Amino acid sequence: MAPPKSLRDINLRTIIDTIPAALFIVDQDARIIDVNHFGAQLTQNMKDVSLHRLCGELLHCVHALNSAQGCGTTEHCPDCIIRNTIRDCCAGQHVVKRKAELLREEQDEVYRSVYLVSASPFQHEDQTLVILSLEDITELVLLRELVPICSHCKNIRSPENHWETIEYYLSRKAGTQFTHSLCPDCVKTLYPDLKLSTVERANE
Repeated sequence: MAPPKSLRDINLRTIIDTIPAALFIVDQDARIIDVNHFGAQLTQNMKDVSLHRLCGELLHCVHALNSAQGCGTTEHCPDCIIRNTIRDCCAGQHVVKRKAELLREEQDEVYRSVYLVSASPFQHEDQTLVILSLEDITELVLLRELVPICSHCKNIRSPENHWETIEYYLSRKAGTQFTHSLCPDCVKTLYPDLKLSTVERANE
């Protein structure tokens, strides 16, 4: 099959849905007009019912979900990085990039997600709209930050102020899976009569 002669021969929707980032087209009030494939995944595939709803609702922001009036009305909304990035982008008519932390609720649990937020303005029918890009950098931030750990039991204090085992914390935050084994020092302490070579072969 011959390659297309130019990008004009490729369906624009196909290109947008292939971009590996959550893309939203929003108005100046952070109301979603359209969303790409990865954006729909971020909103738990609510694409069919997402149009003209506010960002906080679709991103499952804890503050928006817990407010009777919804996104944009809580005491936390004036400090919302996503909302302010959209506003500054429209006001200055230039690209704005920031890091945003968002408390999101999924399956009755609250998670802290960190995003690289990019907003780029464009004009459509005498209206300023914004292409909003959200790149999930939670795992990168998690690996770089200081994590409070109990000096005795080695449990970790989560950002939500809950104490969790290391295994559960890393599994929940970074998707890390664990398998259990014994290091040589613990084998000597717990099983002094067991030949080390037997354990080493079992750990391979």
